[in-house]
Amino acid sequence: MICEKRKEKICCVAYYTDASLKSESRRENMSVMPIVDYLHEKIQAQGFGMRVIAPTETVDGHKYYKSRNECLKNGIELYSCATKGHKSRVGKAINRIVISISLTWNMIKNTHTGDKVFVYHDPSNVAALLLVKRIRKLKYILYFGEVYQHVYPDTCKRVKKYEWKLIRNSDAYILSTEELKRYTGDKPYIVLNGIYKPERSYPKLEFARDGRINLLYGGKISKTMGAFKAAELAKYLDRHYCIRIIGTGDKREEDELKEIIKDVNENGHGAEVIFDGKKIGDEYKRYVQSCQIGLSIREIEGKFNKSSFPSKICSYLCNGLAVVSTPIPTVVSSQLSEDISFSEDMSVESIVKAVEDSFLKFDGERIRKKIQALDTTFSDELMKLLEKMPC
Repeated sequence: MICEKRKEKICCVAYYTDASLKSESRRENMSVMPIVDYLHEKIQAQGFGMRVIAPTETVDGHKYYKSRNECLKNGIELYSCATKGHKSRVGKAINRIVISISLTWNMIKNTHTGDKVFVYHDPSNVAALLLVKRIRKLKYILYFGEVYQHVYPDTCKRVKKYEWKLIRNSDAYILSTEELKRYTGDKPYIVLNGIYKPERSYPKLEFARDGRINLLYGGKISKTMGAFKAAELAKYLDRHYCIRIIGTGDKREEDELKEIIKDVNENGHGAEVIFDGKKIGDEYKRYVQSCQIGLSIREIEGKFNKSSFPSKICSYLCNGLAVVSTPIPTVVSSQLSEDISFSEDMSVESIVKAVEDSFLKFDGERIRKKIQALDTTFSDELMKLLEKMPC
């Protein structure tokens, strides 16, 4: 067994929040929370619980919110770190100190010597993580989805240095692609492209009955991640299509996207583009299932695309959508590639052609069986990984 001396909660450090914290305006991370829920489901099936320590910050002005803990409906015991709102660089620095101290204290208080701890990869709190690791002699299992500084090349040198420290000092890894193995040495690892969980059916939203084919881009609103390219498709698709964009990003980029959408809808004669902001939880799943095709559009030459896997692809497939993707190497070589319609390049014309061909590849029953098989395999591999690590 994983560690028979203590059948208890396994700790996880990740940006995680809950509706009960809505009044504190804690920053949500749409990509982190589903991964944490999925890991919780896997270990819960083995009789273990999960204690999440969340260094989530508030975006609520200058207000201070103390550390708090609560038991959530899904069984997760959530410890939210203290945080102080800010509107300046000095305030931001103070908040980082507040969160770092609170994270250190919560981890020392809620772990025992030699415990295994899931850590979601983020370079923001590395100093605190490494300090507690040394004090408690903890074993870190790093969920490593991408090299942060490859996604954000303007990251300062100090943060880049801390990122490599966290990677090097982890004891085992859950990687989003096999390619990330080059950064982990000979330590144990398993691969998780995304969440392998076929979702139950939700009642479709009203727009699903308007007779149009709904294309969905869900994720970060950024020029490099595909939201802007998705809007551009409207110029090449006729009125039988509707392009729907959900997610969040930098306010300036969101505003720019809205202006582009307004221009496309006012001057175009083809598909309509609709931006519906952030969707999470059941609301997100219902929205996705009301569409027919999911878009994963990333720059092919981006350095981070050589090692990361867009988790939205699994989300689309698990919710019953056909998927269109640009030919990113990690996706083309993945176990899911035969169920994805690839464009030849980043040109709008090529992506439109892939959209038109996507239903030819789509086989919902085959995809569901494949996802279930991947889920079973991952569950087995995760338990073996935990058992390999000494208590």
